[in-house]
Amino acid sequence: MTVIDTLAAWGADPESALRRLADDQEFYIHLLKEFVQDPALERLRLALNRKQYQKAFLNAHELKGVAANLSLTPLAQSLSRMVEDLRGQTTPGPEFQEHFIKMTTDLDELRLILREADINNKSQAE
Repeated sequence: MTVIDTLAAWGADPESALRRLADDQEFYIHLLKEFVQDPALERLRLALNRKQYQKAFLNAHELKGVAANLSLTPLAQSLSRMVEDLRGQTTPGPEFQEHFIKMTTDLDELRLILREADINNKSQAE
């Protein structure tokens, strides 16, 4: 199973993203690897830890847009829920924690997919 197939099985729509990238799979995977290392993820965590919900909203909104452009549907959806939880709030509602956990789980799943793809590529190269 290719990384594209695995992403699709996870619920992403890599074919849609690839159409926007002239079917350049190598570039798409590069963008995915850059995304999981995006400094906005750390800024989001820091803002939440500091209870700076407006900053957290901006970071979550930025990440949601990138996830959507990369057609990472599960992650874009969980980030969208977080954005709505944080929009105009001084304190997020009770469902926010559940949405944050879902987002981090989705992000961990994406990282695992990419890590397994790297391992498979290295095995095939040897």
